Amino acid sequence: MNVHKPPKTYPEQLQILIDRGLIVQDKGKALHILEHHNYYRLSAYRFPFVERDNPDRYIPGTTFENIWELYCFDRALRQLVNEACKRIEISIRARWAYVLGHTYGPQAYEDSANFRNPQQHISLHV
Repeated sequence: MNVHKPPKTYPEQLQILIDRGLIVQDKGKALHILEHHNYYRLSAYRFPFVERDNPDRYIPGTTFENIWELYCFDRALRQLVNEACKRIEISIRARWAYVLGHTYGPQAYEDSANFRNPQQHISLHV
């Protein structure tokens, strides 16, 4: 079954949230957030705030700001994790280059014989 929902304007999207029990303290800010971050992107952050038996109803007292704060926290956490992964990757590559260079010479990365799968190494340089 393929159901097509008509697109909703930003005010219509906001009204859907309000109709589901979400408190919106600053409608201008909420509309700006919907415009720049997308209704469906934010909808993933609603789950801690919806009623267990009815995911289309918010727990009484839940605000748009609650959802936005959770989104911002997650965004900041993802940035921290991403930065940590970059640092680990750089450290591993630095160590790998050091060991390879000191074991097989400064141009060791160019010699397929220095790798477990020479054919794969060759195919990466084509």
